[in-house]
Amino acid sequence: MSGKNDPFGREGKTVIAPSPGGVSRRDFRDAAPPAPGLQASARPPVTGTILSPAFPIATPETGVRQPQQAAPRFALDVALNAASGVKFPSSNPLIAAAASLLILLGRLRLHSTEIQLAPLMNQLSRLVTEFEQKATEAGVAQDEASVAKYVLCGTADEIVQSLPGVDRDAWTLHSLLVKFFQVRSASVGFFEELDKALADPAQRYDLLELMHACLLLGFQGQYRGTPGGSALLQRVTGNLHQRMRQIKALPDEEISPRWRGMALRRAGVGPRVPLWAIASFAGAILVGAFFLLRFLIGNEADALETRLAGLSPTTAIKIDRVEAVAYTPPPPQESTQLQRVRTALADEIAAGTMTVEPSGDQIVVSVSNAVLFASGKVDARKEFEPIGKKIAEALDKEPGPISVIGHTDNVKPKVSSRYKSNHDLSLARAASVQAVLAKSLSDAARIKVDGKGDLEPIADNGTQEGRAANRRVEIMIPKEETLQ
Repeated sequence: MSGKNDPFGREGKTVIAPSPGGVSRRDFRDAAPPAPGLQASARPPVTGTILSPAFPIATPETGVRQPQQAAPRFALDVALNAASGVKFPSSNPLIAAAASLLILLGRLRLHSTEIQLAPLMNQLSRLVTEFEQKATEAGVAQDEASVAKYVLCGTADEIVQSLPGVDRDAWTLHSLLVKFFQVRSASVGFFEELDKALADPAQRYDLLELMHACLLLGFQGQYRGTPGGSALLQRVTGNLHQRMRQIKALPDEEISPRWRGMALRRAGVGPRVPLWAIASFAGAILVGAFFLLRFLIGNEADALETRLAGLSPTTAIKIDRVEAVAYTPPPPQESTQLQRVRTALADEIAAGTMTVEPSGDQIVVSVSNAVLFASGKVDARKEFEPIGKKIAEALDKEPGPISVIGHTDNVKPKVSSRYKSNHDLSLARAASVQAVLAKSLSDAARIKVDGKGDLEPIADNGTQEGRAANRRVEIMIPKEETLQ
């Protein structure tokens, strides 16, 4: 190397410089062009020996090392336009609404930009206003959107004031916090709002996620410039991240989707068997299998032939004829009285509005009070008339008297009621059912009416369901065998 480029002065020596990482020289077309005024000067012709295309070896020459060129500075409008119109799909409405503002703040921190306070202030103010509108349209509560706006303004003010070339005093007088909230700094208020949000992290998760993004962008607040402030801020950020992950765990995704190497099969390096040898071996196997199967099938054929020969009888066959006994069908089963009544009322029994059960020497048709009467009434519902007609038609074919007995729960009638006791109420309801049945009976004189009140409960009167079951009317007919 020449003395101009080698600080150790190895003059007159040939240096072999390999290509870094084994990578050849490429044309990086995505690289940004150098800024105007920062074009590198043309390199003089190389006179030394070149052993690598990327690193020419020049003859010794004297000179002074050129200072390293500074990174190019981007125009402000480039950074401002890069963040405009950004649509960031996110389940967090605050992050989605603040996407353009967060991207702009990130570009300002990462890239050297020519700062002009007036355009920058106008753009930041517009993005803050757009954030508030988008958050409101997304259904964010007004108080939550206001706190998020305060957090974004504080973060933007601190990032802008930390940029090189910015007049901190001028920005402080016209900062976003002064414009929107009439305060000069959010260094303490930011963390006070963070503590309030951490008190209810599940309900305010979206705000916590936005504040976490602001901390990652570089907001330091009260910890800026204080002894140990950086460590304390890292602890606050870490604790916030841990609380967020306790509420909503991140998916366990791999960092790189293609980190596994390709499984390539190596070409065989051993001796290859010729095809004629493989074909000969396969032919030998087939011939051997043929003779083996021929032997096995021949043995099976001999055994089968012997069995077939034994099937032909050598003596005369005698057939014994047996006369078949004539089939006598069983006598038809007569249906019982209980079966006839249940068959006639099968639909109502299936619907749960009544039951038909034997009880002693009686068959009892028990009808639920919910089908018969309205609450506190004794007149049968109109809906009961078709049901009562079916009951009357079923019992009209059966012999014996028909008893209609009313039952109530243990709740006494009101003082204003015309029925002074549950017995009177049950008797009146039984009479109402009698009137419906009599219309469809050939002999209405068969019906007898009685009321038992609350003397014969079938369920616990201490529960609402039990009292409902006890309010019923039973229609009874004697079993036919008791009448003989």
